Amino acid sequence: MKGVYFSNNSYGIRWWDKEQKKYIHGGRFATYDEACSALSQRTPTVDTPQISGVSASTDTREFEELVAIGQKAYNMVKQQAVAKKSQQIDLGKLPTGIAFLSDLHFGNAGTDYESILTDTNLINDTPGMYAAFHGDGIDNWIVGKLQAIQRGQAFSHADEISLFRSWLRKIHQKLLLVVSGNHDNWTKKISGLDLIPELLGETHVLYDPFESRVTVRCGTGAWDVLIRHQWKYSSIFNPTHGIEVGHDRMTNTFDIGVGGHTHIGTLMRPFFRHGKTKLAVLTGAYKRFDSFSKEIGYAETVSSGCGAIIFFPDGRLWYSPDLKAACDYLTYLRKEQS
Repeated sequence: MKGVYFSNNSYGIRWWDKEQKKYIHGGRFATYDEACSALSQRTPTVDTPQISGVSASTDTREFEELVAIGQKAYNMVKQQAVAKKSQQIDLGKLPTGIAFLSDLHFGNAGTDYESILTDTNLINDTPGMYAAFHGDGIDNWIVGKLQAIQRGQAFSHADEISLFRSWLRKIHQKLLLVVSGNHDNWTKKISGLDLIPELLGETHVLYDPFESRVTVRCGTGAWDVLIRHQWKYSSIFNPTHGIEVGHDRMTNTFDIGVGGHTHIGTLMRPFFRHGKTKLAVLTGAYKRFDSFSKEIGYAETVSSGCGAIIFFPDGRLWYSPDLKAACDYLTYLRKEQS
């Protein structure tokens, strides 16, 4: 067998020649590494297996190539993240309203479909009133043990999606912004497909699956608005606690924080930070009767998942959990200034 040996203060190498049936010696070397290098350059004997092909350690792409692929993906994510920090909605120079809607839960037998239609028509028919939707357009019971709930729905899963798509088309002329809810996002978690962009299609609407930051401008007034479906640090003692604490603990502060998810009822409440008045907006749900919430012990929903803010061009705000009152007041304001 071939090998390295030490003798007379130097290293030698030898290998077995099968044809001559004897060891062949290949010289003397000052160091062991030199001897090993010389031995490795000799033609292997026929009794050593020779393997060619792809092994577990074979990497077909160079490190630099992989870094370039990763950096390209990072640059795209960074570009979107930077763009989302400078989003703006300019409402013009007249008093203008935005209705914040959430928790439609299309597909559920406990959803008040007439209220959804009434509020949608109010928004569409009121000049200067627009809409932002922040999550749970469908029940979408497709996760684990929750799939059993889907079998008891008022509609098939396909009909849920069709209802939500039809609603988005009905309100799309007034729709400014969409944020997904946890029910909507279950589809992406399971299949990798984000359902909302597919339903929105080609549109001007701002979209994010988790939260949207936008500066709303009206005349000389400007408000930083952060909209999420669900906020951390929620409290059973203070419904808007998550939004208020979020102001202090998230990356950026805001003037208006908007959320849904809890189904308690629409609540619009000012809070104070650093000598400034902020506004927490928590919408209720159009799913008025919910067997699942009964099962786990949640309170009944008090009001629908909608409330509206009127933005004045001089920087003032007016807000109400009553969409009809907001639309009536906005119509009056616009007539006064026309």
